[in-house]
Amino acid sequence: MPTVAVPVPVPAPTTAPTNDDGAGRGGLMAAIREGLCSAREQLKETETVVTSAAGARQKMTGLGNGVEAPAVDVEQVGKRSLDAPFGEMHGRLGSDTWEAPVLATYSDVEARPGYDSCKAHEYLDTPVVLAEKVKVLATLIRSSSNCVAYTGAGISTSAGIGDYASEAAREAGKSMSGATHAMTTSPMDSRPTTAHCVLTALHCAGHVKRWIQQNHDGLPQKAGCPQHAINEIHGAWFDPANPVVKMEGQLRSDLFSDLLEWEEKTDLCLAIGTSLAGMNADRVATTVADRAAAGDVTSDGNVALGTVIISLQQTQMDSKSALRIFARIDDVMTALATELQVAPAVPPCYQLDPRHIAVTGAEEHLLDCRSALCQQDEDGIFRIPYGTDGESLGSLDAVPPESLAVLDLREGAVVRIVSGPYAGDQGEVVGRSRTGHYQIRFMHTLTKRNGQTWKAPMTHTMGAWLVAEATLGLLDRFPVESVAPQEVLETEELVMARQEHQVMQQCLGTHKERSSVPYAERSSLPDWVKASYLEEKAERDEGYE
Repeated sequence: MPTVAVPVPVPAPTTAPTNDDGAGRGGLMAAIREGLCSAREQLKETETVVTSAAGARQKMTGLGNGVEAPAVDVEQVGKRSLDAPFGEMHGRLGSDTWEAPVLATYSDVEARPGYDSCKAHEYLDTPVVLAEKVKVLATLIRSSSNCVAYTGAGISTSAGIGDYASEAAREAGKSMSGATHAMTTSPMDSRPTTAHCVLTALHCAGHVKRWIQQNHDGLPQKAGCPQHAINEIHGAWFDPANPVVKMEGQLRSDLFSDLLEWEEKTDLCLAIGTSLAGMNADRVATTVADRAAAGDVTSDGNVALGTVIISLQQTQMDSKSALRIFARIDDVMTALATELQVAPAVPPCYQLDPRHIAVTGAEEHLLDCRSALCQQDEDGIFRIPYGTDGESLGSLDAVPPESLAVLDLREGAVVRIVSGPYAGDQGEVVGRSRTGHYQIRFMHTLTKRNGQTWKAPMTHTMGAWLVAEATLGLLDRFPVESVAPQEVLETEELVMARQEHQVMQQCLGTHKERSSVPYAERSSLPDWVKASYLEEKAERDEGYE
């Protein structure tokens, strides 16, 4: 599928705004205007072609690089551009010269039925508008002190992981958010997208301070973003202590507290690939948007710059945005990387020994300290600065060697989950996946409706990045601890055998109880038939006496 191209990078504005009283919002707007003028001067006139479903081709003349837009039934829809108020198309910082986004996919269904979402139509900014919006986005990021990335399912669709909103569009036609490389055999094996790699690079460069991730897929970490910079608020596939939260479930308290902290201090939120349909976590985007509209400051005293929304589909929050971009997320992030002069991160190889995996932001003296310990430990055995409750004892160089916990992740070793809904459950390490992550088979305690408990086996995957960062003491908490041989509970085979025996005994007991009752008393015959049979039986019994 063709992508939206953007022009070559244009110079950054010579006077970037600051957060001091001398520049403030006026300085920000001046820098944006200067950057847009510079961008326009370097663009050339081109044509964008829109092809209808019937084959008719329509040309749109503008500035930038020409693109071949996806097919859209223009005759049926009647409108090829988004018909909405200016703020919903471009945001508060939009230019009055910007054209409306062009319809790319017509889908007259709800993007997320049952939630506060819009129709699943997909739109694209014209090339010249997209180039100018990326320029504004770069200026906002340079001006920010506490920028937060808030990502939804839309950022992972090009990795082959589906989402609700894009599926709605696909039902009506060809969605713009399909996979850009071959589908993997399992979502667990999916690879990070260009957007994940660019956001990781922005974190490494100090532009993005926190990544609040609605998804469970671990793609930010696979791109190289450190776990300690990520809040997986809705659960994670690669953390046994943070299972996926159901729609009616409770958010983990420590992650929710972290969310509230960043809600108060973020001055710029990048809402990327999320429908903003009313989830509790959306507050990190809505609060800073409201503050920016009111001219307020954050808890840290920084000017609130607002929220930038990047997605193909409309959201209910578009009118509150500082900047609204309709485009493929990978295209926007590629152009942004060029604008900010950062190279997309190269995903680490997690098949290595975790002690040899590069960790973004790790200080040299910590790496040296870990290397010294590596020479003393066997493969698969790690010493980490964490307590029995999983809480950090400090960085690796601050904890005496004798106080370090021993973590055995060799095949056959037993570990215990120390926090979360499965706290206390034990599991056996069964090996590492083909991508290098640890596979652990746990016995989880389940509760039936009648209150009876039951144990069931379940295999969890623990990301190798968790181990890599734990060996340096960079995580606030670690999800598991090793279990000494004398503390190992029943093996899975013994648990399953015992439970099977209990079921058999219950069945046999029920059968004996039913067998001791006369057939007429336990059958489904009418009461008058049962009564007649019992009377005759009583008469016969008297005759035998």
